[in-house]
Amino acid sequence: MQWLCNAKDDVFTSGETLLAAVFLRAAEYGHLNVLQWLHTHWRGNCGVRLIDFAASGGHFDVIKWLHENRTEGCSERAMDRAAANGHFDVVKYLHEHRSEGCTVDAMDNAARGGSLEIVKWLNDHRSEGCSMVAMDFAAQNGHLNVVQWLHTNRKEGCTSLAMDGAIENGHLDIVKWLHENRSEGCTSSAVTEAAKHGHLDIVKWLYDNRRARFASSAMTIAAAYGHLDVVKWLHRKCSEGSSNNAMESAITFRHFDVVLFLHLHSNVKFDLPTGRTVKLPIELQQWVLTNYADKVSSWQFEVHKIELEILWH
Repeated sequence: MQWLCNAKDDVFTSGETLLAAVFLRAAEYGHLNVLQWLHTHWRGNCGVRLIDFAASGGHFDVIKWLHENRTEGCSERAMDRAAANGHFDVVKYLHEHRSEGCTVDAMDNAARGGSLEIVKWLNDHRSEGCSMVAMDFAAQNGHLNVVQWLHTNRKEGCTSLAMDGAIENGHLDIVKWLHENRSEGCTSSAVTEAAKHGHLDIVKWLYDNRRARFASSAMTIAAAYGHLDVVKWLHRKCSEGSSNNAMESAITFRHFDVVLFLHLHSNVKFDLPTGRTVKLPIELQQWVLTNYADKVSSWQFEVHKIELEILWH
């Protein structure tokens, strides 16, 4: 850095660019000693991103020093990012010592991170408020206390993405609460997402409480991701039953236990597609050839990489 500071002409020009980048990285990662050295030896300007970056990382001592010793200032993103990452002390400092403020992203993303204390403080001390995204985010990430507070204290509400996200991420308590206290509901893809992620408790709840339509795609995707318990339950409960796609998916993604279950318990005569090229473990490949020889006669089989490594060793 000393050489860059003393460089001249073309080298100095490239050094200027590099020193600005070093200044920004030092602020981002909280290296106050580097910032202080650069401040003494280099008089370049780095723009508002200095405090913005430091605020994102919660580097309070760096922010305070930059505010007191530099002139670049910051932007609204500083408080937005501090709130998003749960740095309450930084949020309050920026509010008290800077005038840039924040945007609705501050409360929205504080809600996303479950920082209820920051959400409450922004509500009491700032006027920007939030958007429907706040409750959507909080629900998706499992922060029931934030969802409840926003419902009681704010008027923005949420969208169907709130329940959809809670379903996808397995937050049954939030799914139930939204069902009982909000009217937005969920979208038609919710059942499929619950099946995809193996959330059997939520699949059951949707069946009992949301009168959700269970298309064969739910079983297909549960089979593709190897969720045997979900496949079994859907087979018992749903009139749509199994599908060719479920068996094909279970074979393709090498879930032998699901393949066996569908083979033994489904009333559907599987009509597997022709002309496939699949990589299967040897055991599954042999089983498919034994039980579905006529249906996979046009398939090209490749040994799964793990099996090859075992054979080679």
